[in-house]
Amino acid sequence: MAKAQVEKTTQAALPVVLVVAADLAYLEKLQRARRDIYTVYTTTSGVEAIHLIKALAEVNVLVVNEELPRMKGTELLRFLNEIFKNSDAIIKILLTACPSNGTTIDLASYGRIDCCLAKPEDPAAIRRKIGFLIAQRSREKRSSMRVTLD
Repeated sequence: MAKAQVEKTTQAALPVVLVVAADLAYLEKLQRARRDIYTVYTTTSGVEAIHLIKALAEVNVLVVNEELPRMKGTELLRFLNEIFKNSDAIIKILLTACPSNGTTIDLASYGRIDCCLAKPEDPAAIRRKIGFLIAQRSREKRSSMRVTLD
């Protein structure tokens, strides 16, 4: 995606979702399912995802497929945690063929992943999960900002 496109289509009112997956048809399906309530960007590689995250003012949710060309999804998430100081502010969802696999779960903990889902997951289910995680993060922010007066 060109940098001009990124700047032109960014909308402050909608949460920004970046989807990283190698399957173009699956990317299109996910994008169609979410574009009405989220600003959705898609890419097919981890390197492109890093460039997009740097180019965008904010990314609220990152949906990453474990099987990417040149790097695994968990490697991308771990790398993001190392190079971006505010990576904890991004909600991270990992799509994997076997979410209960112990190796995937161990790797997911290094990337500080918020949710691990089986792929191919129904786009509507992913949309609901994103909504839930955004609401949960918002509640956490509000409760941490509360001040008690004695």
